[in-house]
Amino acid sequence: MACGSPGNPYRPEAGTARQLGYAASHDEVIAGVSSVAVPVRVPAGRPAALAVVYIRAAQNPDEIAAALMAGAARIEAQLG
Repeated sequence: MACGSPGNPYRPEAGTARQLGYAASHDEVIAGVSSVAVPVRVPAGRPAALAVVYIRAAQNPDEIAAALMAGAARIEAQLG
């Protein structure tokens, strides 16, 4: 199993995020609050992300992720 840091394995959610292309969180820190994040690929390879935190109602995380991915692509184009 790959490690997130020495001695600490990645959480199962990391594999799901890798497959989907985004990470989503619901009620993890504060009840009723959700978040979606997508990677931003920076030329130097440094970790970066574009994310939103929102009060969960009828929002579809896939739709939010698609909008964030479009934004991340625009940022990456400007950084490239």
